[in-house]
Amino acid sequence: MEIGDTDGLGFGSDSGLDYSDGDQGTVGLPPLDEDDDGELNDAPPVYSKYFQPFMHSQPRCHRRHDTRPRAQHNRHAHQAWQAQLPTLVHRYLAWKHNGPEELAGDHIFHVDVIGVFQYERHVNVIQKADESANAALLHVGLLGCSPSQPRIAIRLECLELYHQIQCRQSLFSLQAMMKVLCALQNVSGLRLYED
Repeated sequence: MEIGDTDGLGFGSDSGLDYSDGDQGTVGLPPLDEDDDGELNDAPPVYSKYFQPFMHSQPRCHRRHDTRPRAQHNRHAHQAWQAQLPTLVHRYLAWKHNGPEELAGDHIFHVDVIGVFQYERHVNVIQKADESANAALLHVGLLGCSPSQPRIAIRLECLELYHQIQCRQSLFSLQAMMKVLCALQNVSGLRLYED
């Protein structure tokens, strides 16, 4: 049987798919030797690398797929950051000179926080009804990675460290900073992306 050849497969409605081949038993398995004593009879079938069952190809993540072109997505993100910038500057200066504030608010949301030496999951942030999520994050010394609905926030001390490194060594990249943070926290960078 060749790859793509369906003549040897039974597609009857009562029998389902028949993956057996008249010569070899199961597609992908070599014929049994006489000294095998039938060891492969209970083994699951092995398929060629070209065969992917549908049930095993389900997506792992159920996030909304953004169908906008990248340029349009970046333009909207830039406009959202620009609209928030005056408020964020005011909140940052207040945090820089007064420290973190504890506030009462109308809404609580959760973010994962990346710091220099720690990675915290599901940190509660209190948000007032009339402020953006990043303005609420700045009250407690965090900045979100997204202008509208941040899921991950970075501690301002971590951003200050990156800024000071950049001022002294301009070739130090963001990827290098991420690798340093992952090494300090003993975390794989791929796990952060998957989360």
